[in-house]
Formats: sequence, structure tokens, C-alpha cells
Amino acid sequence: MSQTYFAILTAIGEAKLANATALGTTLQLTQMGIGDGNGSTPLPNRSQTALVRENRRAPLNRLFVDPANASQIIAEQVIPEEIGGWWIREIGLYDTDGNLCAVANCPDTYKPVLAEGSGRTQVIRMVLIVSNTAAVQLKIDPAIVLATRGYVDDEFSKHLAALDPHPVYLTSAEGDAKIAAALVSPVLSGNPTAPTAPQFDNDTSIATTAFVQRALGNLSGQVTYSAAKTLTAADAGKSITLTGTGYTVTIPLSSQVEAGCLLWFLNHGTGNITISRQGSDVIQAGNTSVTSFTLGAGDTLVLAAGQAGSWTVRGGSAHLSHSPLFGVAKNASGYQKLPGGLILQWGQGLFDAQPGNVKTPSLPIAYPTAHLFAVATNASSTGAGGVPTPPSVGALALNLNQVQIQQHSNVAHGTYFHWLSIGY
Repeated sequence: MSQTYFAILTAIGEAKLANATALGTTLQLTQMGIGDGNGSTPLPNRSQTALVRENRRAPLNRLFVDPANASQIIAEQVIPEEIGGWWIREIGLYDTDGNLCAVANCPDTYKPVLAEGSGRTQVIRMVLIVSNTAAVQLKIDPAIVLATRGYVDDEFSKHLAALDPHPVYLTSAEGDAKIAAALVSPVLSGNPTAPTAPQFDNDTSIATTAFVQRALGNLSGQVTYSAAKTLTAADAGKSITLTGTGYTVTIPLSSQVEAGCLLWFLNHGTGNITISRQGSDVIQAGNTSVTSFTLGAGDTLVLAAGQAGSWTVRGGSAHLSHSPLFGVAKNASGYQKLPGGLILQWGQGLFDAQPGNVKTPSLPIAYPTAHLFAVATNASSTGAGGVPTPPSVGALALNLNQVQIQQHSNVAHGTYFHWLSIGY
């Protein structure tokens, strides 16, 4: 039976590994990419420079020599339970330069997320045969990777088996002296880490880079929902992708989050999805207050928490219909404003039963600067009394407030007309 699933070095990976071996340096692998193969299991190809369709790329958790085979290295990544919603069919290893150095395929595996009703932490491993395992090195930031249960058990077992796991102990006095010295303007080196404070902390705690990035407004993660959902403060600052159609997503109460926190929405579904306020909160959209937004397929919406009781629209295509630049009156006599400054206006009317009538209807709104032109036409093919009405009306841009409509026909009966005007 031919081999279906396997891992290989790419041409770039082969060249980099050969160069590292020759120079006595190391090929530093940093990240693993996960893809769905665009719907089918791909065949690894040494000429690849990217996965067929990559869904996730994150730092490696471990890279180690297989204890049972000294010519094999094992690359390992842990995918948390809150990440997923896609199939796993292909795997790639990337170096510090972002080059795809190794690629593999695997049996179809679905990675669910908790929002779908099931979730799990999943470990992905790629086994790679190389000529010189010493020339391959893992380069990671230990502050942002996860450890598997097996790794922790192995390290703890080594610790317990050591003859002297704690070779140096300080006396109480020595410890107090060292601590006192360290607390006075300490100089740190390497990559010191600290716990990341809760999302809305506002005190004198030390801020980690993760906390700073979140405070700067960078998205802290991505979630996907496909059914009715009431969001919480934990969703603030995340990219929220909505799939499917025909359901409502309810935003948190503004009092549950800090002022300025953002909710980012993308309707990646097939139809309309409603974003609704909670309780008595209002959503301020331009000069109006609304209780909900309808996101069509492909629409986006960004909301910011304001003072208690309100959210404010900060962007997104769904907001355009509420922008003053797109002001509209959807009436028989109405108007539509355009962002460039042009204004379209329209209306209708009726001449009386006298030929040569002139009507000067007022515009729904006055043009601020210029009335460019106007056109008119009969509203129907018959006039009063059912008498056929040929095209017999003309229009003139009279002034900033009015349009002039004239009946040219000599037929002595009423004529219904429509008119259209453009200005700015």
C-alpha cells in the first residue's frame, strides 16, 4: 500500500539545513501553520512556499529528537480549545525568516470551538526525518506558548529523579538581604515575564506586552458565532465573525465593560444578521439613536462602549445608511445625498385641464450651492379621462429651492408628471 500521509523538507528547507550543517550553525524553526487544504487533502510538494490554505499560524511549543529514533525530530504545537472551527489537513513549519521549511499532510481532523457545542485542546505533531538533528533548533518565546501534560510530567519526573534538585538554599538572613538589594532599582536582563493583568485594570501593576497591545486597541483574538448569542465583556476587543443567517447577536450592557472598549463584527454569512442592544442601552449612529443594526452579507460594524447606557458606532459598512453624507428621504417627493456632495431630488404632480400649464414645485430640500439641471416625464400613458398622453412635459432648474415643470401639449386635459433634479 502506497504511503498517503507524510512530511518532507521543502526545497528551501533542504537548502537551509544543508547550509546550517556545513557552517556549524542551526536552522531555527519558530512557528507551525495549520491549513484545511481548501477542502481536500493535499499532497506535500518540496517546491511549496506556502500551505494551500492556512487557517492558523502560531509558535511551536516543543521541538525535540524522537527518543525512539535519533534521526527524527518531532515538532509540536498546542491549539487551545477556544480556537478552531475548521478542518486540519495540512501542516507547515516556518523558520525565523518566515520561510516554509517543511510541509506535511494528515488525515482529515475537525477542530471545533466551544461556541459549536464541543471544544478540546488539540496537540498537532509533525515527525520529520533529517540527516543532522543537531542542526535543527527550536526558537520560541516561552511566555506565549502552552505546555502539554506529557511535557510537564516528563520535566517533573526529571526533577524528582535528580540527586540534588535544589543544590543551593539561602539562609533566611541571606535571602532577606538579597531580596532587599534586588528591590532597589533592579536591572533585568534576558526576557523577564509577569502575569498579564485583567482586561480593564487601571492601577500601578506592571504591564506586560500582552496588556499593552490590548490597551493600544489591537485585536486580542478572534471568535466565530453561527447562531443567536448574547455577548459578554470577554468578547470586547476581539474580531467577531458571524456565519449563517437569520439570527440575532445581542451586545453586552455598556455598564459591563470599560468606556472605549470595541466590538468588531464581520457578517461572513449568507444573509442578514441582526446586532441588537441589551436592556435599555441605546446605539448612537450619527445623529440618531437605534436599538439594532441589520448586517447584510459582507457587512462590517464597529461599536464602542460609551457612558453607561450607550454604545457608539465607530465604523463599518453597516453604518453608512445612518451617515449624514448619505441622508435620504424615501418619500414620493424625496432626496438622496451622496458623499461627494451631489444631491438627487425627485417629485410628482398634476397639471390641470388647461394646455401650456407651468408648475413650480418646491424642492424637498434647498440646494446649498447650485441647481444643475432637472428633467421631467409623464407619469403614465394616459391623462385625465383616459385620453392618451404623449410625452409633453419639460423641466427647468429654476433656482436653489424650486424646479419648473411645463406642459407643452395642446391637449386640453390634466397631465400627471414625475420630475428629477440634481444639484449640490
